[in-house]
Amino acid sequence: MTSRSPRRSARLVAAVALTLAVGAIGAFPEAALAADDHLQVSTDGVTFVSSHTLPLYPDTWRFVPGDSESRSVWVRNGGDAAGRLRIELLPSGATDLEFAKHVEVSATPAGDAAAEVTMSDALANGACTVLSGGRVLAPGEQLRIDVSARVAPTLAGQQGVQQAVDFAVHATLFGVIGDAGPAIGSACVGVAGDAVAAPGTATSGTVTSGTAARGSALAHTGGTLYTVPIVIGAAGIAAGIFVVLAARRRARQEEDGHGIH
Repeated sequence: MTSRSPRRSARLVAAVALTLAVGAIGAFPEAALAADDHLQVSTDGVTFVSSHTLPLYPDTWRFVPGDSESRSVWVRNGGDAAGRLRIELLPSGATDLEFAKHVEVSATPAGDAAAEVTMSDALANGACTVLSGGRVLAPGEQLRIDVSARVAPTLAGQQGVQQAVDFAVHATLFGVIGDAGPAIGSACVGVAGDAVAAPGTATSGTVTSGTAARGSALAHTGGTLYTVPIVIGAAGIAAGIFVVLAARRRARQEEDGHGIH
């Protein structure tokens, strides 16, 4: 007779989106680049596209505490002026604050030391938290960004069972003013999330029992358009061009007498 240990499930449901935006967004202290300058994105560092949605993570991630999942994307300054790249974490919410304390997110430019921000800290900051803000891209320069989500090994017992967090990662190219950029983990000055959520440019979903509401259709310039349960719309607007990478992350741990399935 096979004995079975108590079933334990933990699920990380995250709308992981890397949104790259350029435009005259008025809320920011730095001058945004002109509308005809834009960020381009690639999943291989060779082929770059604009106004496109690409998958960043697999739909399902089974994990145990301590596991992490990382993916690399490349961004390129397609304009003729240098710009500062600011990457932000935009939390949508969490079903359990204790679980949020153990979910760590980073978006690290190549050559920089990784610096993780917990979802609980991001939620405490409000709509937007800085993940990186010190890199300047020259015209034509490309940069790899490693996006990572991690469930801390300190998650124990029944913590995290059937809980979820939702977030997006957003990046904007600004005109260079000369300071060192914002500190990692600080609240954004001028919230990029406000611009992302503007009518006609972006929508977000809500997680209910692991199912997200579907947002609006995505505009794209060609090739395959990947739709995801939680999406941020990529749409040209008068002030600039939005380029989007969107994906959904779902993490689940199920332990029984046969191991993890």
